[in-house]
Amino acid sequence: MVHGIDMSFTTEVAKSVSRPRVLVELDIGIPNSQWVNNGAGIWAVDAENLYSWVDSTLLEEGFTAQEFGVIGSVSSDAARLTKVATLGALDAQMEFFYDADDRMVWIILQNYDEPSLHDIVIGVIYGYSFTEFTPEGSIQLYEGRLTGVPRISIARDPLFFGRVAYGGGAVELINADGDLDTFARDNDVYGNEARIKLGFDGLDYDDYQTIFTGFIEGITVAEDTVSVGIAEKRKQLSRAIQYVATSTNPITAIQAILTTYFAAQYDSDYFDTTAWAAALSACTTLASVNMQEAAAASDIIEGLSLAAPGIFFLTPEGKYSFKVIDTTATAATTLVSRDILNAIAVRYDPTEVISSIRVGHSRDWATTGTTQYTYTDYDEHEESSYSAYKTYKRQDYDTYLDGATSAAAWADIIYPRFVDVHGSLSVTVPIRYYDITVGDTLDVEIDRPTRAMLGTVATEILSIGWELADVPTLELGLRII
Repeated sequence: MVHGIDMSFTTEVAKSVSRPRVLVELDIGIPNSQWVNNGAGIWAVDAENLYSWVDSTLLEEGFTAQEFGVIGSVSSDAARLTKVATLGALDAQMEFFYDADDRMVWIILQNYDEPSLHDIVIGVIYGYSFTEFTPEGSIQLYEGRLTGVPRISIARDPLFFGRVAYGGGAVELINADGDLDTFARDNDVYGNEARIKLGFDGLDYDDYQTIFTGFIEGITVAEDTVSVGIAEKRKQLSRAIQYVATSTNPITAIQAILTTYFAAQYDSDYFDTTAWAAALSACTTLASVNMQEAAAASDIIEGLSLAAPGIFFLTPEGKYSFKVIDTTATAATTLVSRDILNAIAVRYDPTEVISSIRVGHSRDWATTGTTQYTYTDYDEHEESSYSAYKTYKRQDYDTYLDGATSAAAWADIIYPRFVDVHGSLSVTVPIRYYDITVGDTLDVEIDRPTRAMLGTVATEILSIGWELADVPTLELGLRII
């Protein structure tokens, strides 16, 4: 808020004159054992060592003031706690609340345990931007060391719905003064949370949009720069598990994996519950899994996503979400031609056409090799596809689908999508389209500057990339439906 003017991200992002601000937040872990009880399962630590409900003479020996900065995350035995918006909302296991005004951290741990039973680490925010400043409504100084940010992107495989790739990269920080020479050696950084936020001059910090939540990987310290590798948090779902489920909604199975093996709870702190519930309702297939040996949870989730079929992803805030692909869905919005910042080029590639598909289902998990699946062929579009494109091409899919009924329902969704050539294109657009999602249907005006080209067409969003240097933009990969 500036000079009494009402500002919001939505209003500012629609303007052509607003000055964008990019914030990078790296959480540096600080072990903490100075926790004071404030009721059943609720514990707190105060930076100034002041607790209104406790006589200071009763505090344990060694309790002192701690000059930690703003807190961005908390972990218990390396498992992250979910941040809630208010102290009143702190009511479940593995949650925390940070009171910036009183500089207090409040937590509830697994099994409502006391902190002495666990290794508790608070993540103090180290903030960076392209120029040094403190956002409105915040006490956090963002040093002007930022010289480069990774290209944030999400893209799905055009043929395999379960496969989603995230672009990673590195945050580049200026180190010409040598102040960061011992940054990697002196701090607990690896695996800690990292966030990239976008806002505008004069905008209150709470109104900044989080566009990416990941974790810190490797760090390279050079004489002039420090490069901090940032990875997407799905990479942390690599734990080996031996999962079993029989004839279940594949999205229900994914939910069970996340809540059973990764300390998540099915609530709005961990999940985009609105999108998740919609996906559960939209999924018409069933899957069966009976792992004979442990496998990476991420691989099992990929197989379940293919069976849905749909996309498992994390929201920019780091919440689990899912989208069942539906190209008949109403368009999320219309991309007008004046907002397309690059020259239009539509690519038509007949090599992506599939004339028939072969679906493996009813897997016999006790056997090995190709005989473990029952296969059903679907070729009703084969002759018309060959007549149009002069080639036969079969695509095989080995799935977790539980039987012929689910395989037929799955084929009805997948097969018709690939029997014809569909144009694809990449467009650069302003960040005012920031709230669209991969898998959304988007109406696009594909026109020349002075006359129509294709007119308004429905497209599916295959990929989204954030370009955050200079004037931020979005790059969209689109497939004409």
